Amino acid sequence: MSGKPAHTTAADGLSAPVAVDNRSVAARLFAILDAFTAPAGATSLTLTLTAIAQRAGLPLSTTHRLVAEWVGWGGLTKHDNGQYSLGMKLWGLPWRYGPDGEVTVSSPPKQTRTFSSLRGGEKEYVLEEAIVTDYTLVRAAKGDRHGNLVFEKSARNFNPVAGMAGRITIAEVDELVEPGKIDPDQVHLAGIYVNRIVQLGAVDAADLPIEKTTTRPRPSASAVAHSPPDETGAN
Repeated sequence: MSGKPAHTTAADGLSAPVAVDNRSVAARLFAILDAFTAPAGATSLTLTLTAIAQRAGLPLSTTHRLVAEWVGWGGLTKHDNGQYSLGMKLWGLPWRYGPDGEVTVSSPPKQTRTFSSLRGGEKEYVLEEAIVTDYTLVRAAKGDRHGNLVFEKSARNFNPVAGMAGRITIAEVDELVEPGKIDPDQVHLAGIYVNRIVQLGAVDAADLPIEKTTTRPRPSASAVAHSPPDETGAN
């Protein structure tokens, strides 16, 4: 944080110094949640708007706006006494709206379970279902007719897990080889996950539109060798 100190006025008329900072909107949003961090062994905090502003180091007007955003998203719960607490909304989020803007389909409740926390004690977690797609398209450097795939370099980051998530996985391969030609230890995605293989031609295999050259042009060696010397006589 940086800048000259400002002041916010609390409900009791007292003024509290707050530093004017240059944090991003995202950093300020997470500062709101960090304000609810309870001491070890304590229960969840319930705070007033002024207390949130002081803990987050934000002006009261900014805090009011960001807290309203979190309440709308379900990250905070506003109580009848005007105070707020953490309360992730696990159901009732809009999935489909009607012609008049009303919510016609809401998300169902999500299952939660308590696990031991790395910081000690127990913590409640939301259980999410794995993503399953109808179709998955992946691009591999090499593959065989059984569907075993080998990806090149950073293509291994997401292609293997994406291929596992599809009900029907279609793989484009730059090079198609016969079964047994790929070392089993080099297979990145097993053929059991692949349903279709598409062999690319030489032109399509060489076309990599996602790859962009970001290096700037460099002067040739001859141009550097014949460049005029500076005032010190050095090239």
